[in-house]
Amino acid sequence: MEFTRIIQLTDIHLLPGKDDRILGIDSCQSLHDILFDIESLEVSPMLIVATGDLAEDGSEVTYERLKGIFDKVNFPVFVLPGNHDNVANMKASLVSESIKMQTNTEVQGWVIAFVNSQVLSQDYGFIDEQELSRLESTLSKANGKPCIVALHHSLTPECASPECQLKNTQELLELMGRYPNVKAVIAGH
Repeated sequence: MEFTRIIQLTDIHLLPGKDDRILGIDSCQSLHDILFDIESLEVSPMLIVATGDLAEDGSEVTYERLKGIFDKVNFPVFVLPGNHDNVANMKASLVSESIKMQTNTEVQGWVIAFVNSQVLSQDYGFIDEQELSRLESTLSKANGKPCIVALHHSLTPECASPECQLKNTQELLELMGRYPNVKAVIAGH
């Protein structure tokens, strides 16, 4: 049996300096430890999906630091923004040949749709009409292939604060309900 292994990472909250800590934790060392464990798996992943809050500060310096880490893995990494991220800085300093920021991909017959739920300068998430329309197009063009929808803001209240919830969860659920080939939703927080 052939496995399709997809790894999700989320909420890395990397900081720019090597001695920086968040809540007393060295997020850089934690990421290195996780990537070491991933690379030690008996069945290697086809790709990693990083579902937002990759940087705590959204700075180019932090994304360059993250790029140096992700560039060392032996499989593609697909990134999308969370409420702490800066999309322009991600595109300028993180995205590369092996680190991708795109709307969808296909791996071994599975379609993964990447949805941007970020609202600039806000903790809450919202999927605007253009993004919903793009998602519907991706799901429709999948022609029944199994689909995974990836975004940062969860459809369930993973974040305890009401300020960081997805504001239009019902709209997203209704859209996905029209496509029985949506098999999973992965999110951050």
